[in-house]
Amino acid sequence: DPLGLRTGQVLAGGPISVSGNILAHEAAMLIANGTSGILDLTPAASSLYPAALTSLNGRPTVPVTIESNGGTITLTGQSFLHSAASLTARSGGASAIGGTLNISSSRFVPPNTTSTSADINLVVTQNGPILSSSNPETTGTTPLDENENPVSGLGRIAVDSFGQGGFDSLRLGGNVRFQGDVSISMPGTIRLATGGVIETTGILNLSAAHIHAGQNFLPPSLPGEITEYFSSNIPGIGTQPLSLLPTTGSGNISLNAKLIDLGTLSLQDIGNAAFNSPSGGIRGNGTLQAAANLAFTAGQIHPTTSSTFNIFSYGDSNISIAGGSARPLPFSAGGTLNIHAATISQNGTLRAPLGNINLGWNGSGTAPQNPVAGNLMAAPVTANLTLGTASVTSTSAIDPITGKPAILPYGISSDGNSWIDPSGFDITTTGPSDKDIKLSSQ
Repeated sequence: DPLGLRTGQVLAGGPISVSGNILAHEAAMLIANGTSGILDLTPAASSLYPAALTSLNGRPTVPVTIESNGGTITLTGQSFLHSAASLTARSGGASAIGGTLNISSSRFVPPNTTSTSADINLVVTQNGPILSSSNPETTGTTPLDENENPVSGLGRIAVDSFGQGGFDSLRLGGNVRFQGDVSISMPGTIRLATGGVIETTGILNLSAAHIHAGQNFLPPSLPGEITEYFSSNIPGIGTQPLSLLPTTGSGNISLNAKLIDLGTLSLQDIGNAAFNSPSGGIRGNGTLQAAANLAFTAGQIHPTTSSTFNIFSYGDSNISIAGGSARPLPFSAGGTLNIHAATISQNGTLRAPLGNINLGWNGSGTAPQNPVAGNLMAAPVTANLTLGTASVTSTSAIDPITGKPAILPYGISSDGNSWIDPSGFDITTTGPSDKDIKLSSQ
């Protein structure tokens, strides 16, 4: 400015969005880095700074390094996405955070061919390149993969192309197959398999502060309402509901985070799965289904408000639950937690404040229903159910930290037209009310 002071702002990295049928060569670079700059700022407590830093007009100023966040890179394949490009969105310094990477793709469906919403549409490998060096730089010929075969009609990307790109958060949309052993670590969030399917025959390790795997959480529904988790598109008939079974195999997955959110998710070709949040919690809404040994380690496991969180494991498999750090009562009410497998070992903390918890089924009476698998497979009968010495299985609304009753906001809002609950859902209802309803337990 006229006084010689450096003024203005330091901008974050901007957005880059590429969509269509995408073929990104190994030498291509997409860069959305943040940056840093020095601004002369007036401190809040100027007496702490020497007179040498006083500006020409007598106001004390201090040179301050401002660092900005990385931007967002979004790649959206129409019928295919094959990217070997270098992707980067670093922060401008230690006081800022890296950017966000969004990867998704539809898949090519030949005419008069049945497709389903459970079909894999994104393949993730650890190493690249995933394109042949003989691919031309111009269009007009069929692109080839690393094996000199025509590229398949879905999405493909290698972790090496973005793993060192400084990203804070990653979103892998749709149904994801991890090909070979894959390891991904993010400081912030990993949003995974929004379509509801994870498939792998290798070892998958994911680490982040927050991992959300599976379909989006659903708002509370009225009794009798039917939710379609998967569907098939049949030529000449149209869209029909699809029942989907999980499959076992050599796959081994491990999710490690401070908070793990699980929506509706089917594990395919997976024999072992671990969900680790020893200092945090696991929160569920929908159905996690597998034909695998499932291990949960968490401060607590609970459903979201007015929702059902099902965990089904089929075959000769077991579900083991271990505890972690003590956690306050979850901000949730009226949910249901169902856990079903041949063997269940509960030595952790399960909570559903003012709700329901169902562990196992002995084979008599009405069988538990898996809304994803439907009637394709009989519900697992629990032969062994162990409640360990460290287990807590609770529907109480007494906070375990303070020992006092918790007040859980849950009811009809003041306008009388919508439900408000701690999960942030807001859905139209017809119930009349002139005030909020708060439920508490003594």
